[in-house]
Amino acid sequence: MNTIIIENGISYVLSSDGMYYPALKYDTAESHYGKYGLLRKRYLQEHYKGYYTALLLHGKLTEI
Repeated sequence: MNTIIIENGISYVLSSDGMYYPALKYDTAESHYGKYGLLRKRYLQEHYKGYYTALLLHGKLTEI
């Protein structure tokens, strides 16, 4: 049975190792990146990891 708690507006799920992990969701749909989209994605991954992760988790990475 998965135990779920909500704290600070974030849902946490109890794992088999006894730790609570955030229940993160992101869109898994494949997106088509053009040449410059791939360059931007790589640049963000290498130089702005936190910003890239935030965009990815909020589903705004592929927005114009």
